[in-house]
Amino acid sequence: MKCDLVFQLEERTRCLYCNTLLVELDPEEEPSDFEIFEEAMSDEAIQKKKAIITQMINDRRVKGHGRMQYIVGSYFRTRTFQFMYGFSRNEFLMGKGFSRPLVQPLNTSHFFIIPWVGINLLDSVWSRMVYNGYCPTCGWKFHQPMANQKHNLRHCNYCREYSLIIEDILTGRITQTERIFKRKAFESLAAKERSAYHDLCGQNKLSAKIFDVMCIWFSVTLMLSLLVMLVWPLFSWMLKGLDLPQMELR
Repeated sequence: MKCDLVFQLEERTRCLYCNTLLVELDPEEEPSDFEIFEEAMSDEAIQKKKAIITQMINDRRVKGHGRMQYIVGSYFRTRTFQFMYGFSRNEFLMGKGFSRPLVQPLNTSHFFIIPWVGINLLDSVWSRMVYNGYCPTCGWKFHQPMANQKHNLRHCNYCREYSLIIEDILTGRITQTERIFKRKAFESLAAKERSAYHDLCGQNKLSAKIFDVMCIWFSVTLMLSLLVMLVWPLFSWMLKGLDLPQMELR
């Protein structure tokens, strides 16, 4: 009711943008598929949804790449390090050139995920070496061993689906088109093909959460160990400078 949006997927219980509980429509009030797509693709509807998302971004002060991570993570109800890095990597491969030095931009939070920093640095070099081709059909970079080799059709379709999902999330069209992606995901899995929607929805795993906790504990332990190694010589020097009486046991 706050955002005045209609969600077409029954599994959604809260609004994607304001997190308010959704209100159920009567069957007579539900629009047809034709009305859904006609309304969703109209310029007025797109501008309205963009205004809602922009307001949400301004309220939560999320900007740039972090903004997209926040919105996509909120949509799929997961913020595991694996999911965030996977999104950053795919977004890094979009477009003809590389938009930033590293796959995932570094910030202060990376002090708590040091293993991912190492992966980030190595993967950034690897991606620049390997992904030397560009596909104008899907708009992604791909590995091109030979000059005339084209992008694999299945992977190209996967990249196009991924881009469409992200674009629909950022523009608000996903509220109407998600069930289409879900149906296509079932069809792709039945044909033993990859589905971007299925991969994005399947990232909220217990193993990823456990790995996140282990990663944080490792990072904190490593930083504390380095701090002790740096401070202990100074502490020892200060103790030597103090004239402390010797204690003897009798």
